[in-house]
Amino acid sequence: MNDKGMPSRWRRWHMWAGVILALPFLAICVTALLISHSKSLELKKIDASSHWLPGYAPERVEAKALLQLADGTLIVGGKHGLWEVRAGRAEPALTGKRIEVFQLVNAPQGVFAATSSGLYRRDASAWTKQLTANVTTVAVLADGALIAGEAGKLQRSTDGEHWQADATVAAVLDSLPKVDPPLSLARLLFDIHTGKALLGQDGKWLWIDACALVMLMLTLSGSWLWMRGRQRRVRLAVAGA
Repeated sequence: MNDKGMPSRWRRWHMWAGVILALPFLAICVTALLISHSKSLELKKIDASSHWLPGYAPERVEAKALLQLADGTLIVGGKHGLWEVRAGRAEPALTGKRIEVFQLVNAPQGVFAATSSGLYRRDASAWTKQLTANVTTVAVLADGALIAGEAGKLQRSTDGEHWQADATVAAVLDSLPKVDPPLSLARLLFDIHTGKALLGQDGKWLWIDACALVMLMLTLSGSWLWMRGRQRRVRLAVAGA
C-alpha cells in the first residue's frame, strides 16, 4: 500500500468532517447562548411548535397531582396541565399556555390547583384564577385558612378569594437550617458541564457564553477557511487549464 497519499487523505477527511459538523456545532453554539440568557429574553413566554421536528412524539398526560371528588371525578394535574376524568373520559380543563400543575387540594373553601400561571379554584366545573403568580404550593392550615404561593412569597386567605401576604409561615420557613443539596454523580457532572458547580446558578451564563463563543468562532472561521481554500483551488485549476 502506498502511504504517501495518507496525510492528504486524512486532511481531506478532516476537512469534510468539519464541514459536515459545522451546522450542528453552529446550532449548539447559538442555542447555548440563547439558553444562558433565556430568563432575560423571556423565552419561556414564547410558544414553540414541535410538529416539524422528528425527535418529538406525543406524550401521555402526566399524573403528577391527583384528587378525586365526591362525585367520582378524578382531577389529574402535571406538566401537561389539568384534566378531569369522568366515566373513563379525560377532558382538558387547564391546558393552555404550557400550564404546569404542582399541587391539588380539596379545602373547605373549594378545590384549588397550584400551577405555574397562578392559583385556580374550581367553581361549578369551571376554573377561575385567584392568584396571578407562579404558585408551587397550596395547603390548608390548622385554623382552616389557606396558604398558597412559592418559597418566600406565601399568601394567606380565609375565604379563598381575598389574599394577603403571610409573615407567620414565611418566618418559620426562613428559620429552617441550610443543608447541602442532594447530589448524584450524574448531577455533579451535569453541573460541571454547565458551569454551575464552579460559578453558581446566577453565574453559569459566563461559562456557557465563553464556551459557546469559542466554538462559534472556530466553526465560522473553519468554514471561512474551507471556502477560501476551495475558491483558491478552483482559481488554480482554471489558471492551469
